[in-house]
Amino acid sequence: MLEKFLPRIEFDSYEDLKANYKVNIPDGFNFAYDIVDAGAEQDKNKKALLWCTENGDKKVYTFHDLKLLSNKAVNLFISLELQKATLL
Repeated sequence: MLEKFLPRIEFDSYEDLKANYKVNIPDGFNFAYDIVDAGAEQDKNKKALLWCTENGDKKVYTFHDLKLLSNKAVNLFISLELQKATLL
């Protein structure tokens, strides 16, 4: 998936990384669809997020977990008749 958005993923040094790191963000890019859903399709058990508290509690979320939670959020927004805002 990285190759889709990063023309280069290996660098010889930190200086090389600073000088040459570039992210390609296509028109219509949607993080939930292009990253989360695609990650869930590739490997639904792949870890995507680690949530930790100051008390030492932690929860691991997979790409599949995030896809399900994202879909729940979208369905809530639709039920509330919320619409996508446009930037001025």
